Amino acid sequence: SMSLGFRSHALVCLISVVMLIAKGPSSRPRWAKIGVALVGIYALAVLLPNAISSGTFGADVQARTIAQEQVSDAPSFLAGRVEPPFSIAAISEKPLIGWGNLNKIDRATEASGVQIAKDLGMANPDSYRKIWIRDGGQVSLHSVFFESWAAGGILAAGFPALLIFLFSAAAIRARGQYAALVILVSIQGLWDVVFSPWGYNRPILFATSAVLACWSIAEHRRVK
Repeated sequence: SMSLGFRSHALVCLISVVMLIAKGPSSRPRWAKIGVALVGIYALAVLLPNAISSGTFGADVQARTIAQEQVSDAPSFLAGRVEPPFSIAAISEKPLIGWGNLNKIDRATEASGVQIAKDLGMANPDSYRKIWIRDGGQVSLHSVFFESWAAGGILAAGFPALLIFLFSAAAIRARGQYAALVILVSIQGLWDVVFSPWGYNRPILFATSAVLACWSIAEHRRVK
């Protein structure tokens, strides 16, 4: 996936692998699981970006990653996305009822988002403001969770928040021969809720993923 340019999916796969190895067999000592998890986190946070920057996964992926870093200056915990500061500003302004329409978000809120971005180390507003507000004044938050909350208020955020809880629980509790599938689908679901927009058949994808997650949690309780 990484060499083909699907960086986010590759990261989801790697996170899933780290979780599977860290979980390990129940007989493995707790300290060993913690050690494996720490090594995996180090690999994802340090070794993987270095490998991408050095061209290990191809020149195209290397060029795209370097270009994105130069444009966004987004911290790594935002997965390279520049929209979260704008989302936080919009939600903070109207957390209960939302804006109704994202395109109604005003300039003062945009300025608050720029300040949040600067506090996070994003030093070039001109580079990310054009991603926040596209041609024609179209606002993009690029997140199912943030879009729902900013547009419809806290009630609208309830369903995405429930999905976050459901996928997290399934990934943590997954056991048995289908653990790899459940963890992969759950981590991908988490990624899509937080970092992907609506569209591209995402509702049906969430629905089928949620069914798998619910089955996994119910099976865990039955076996336990």
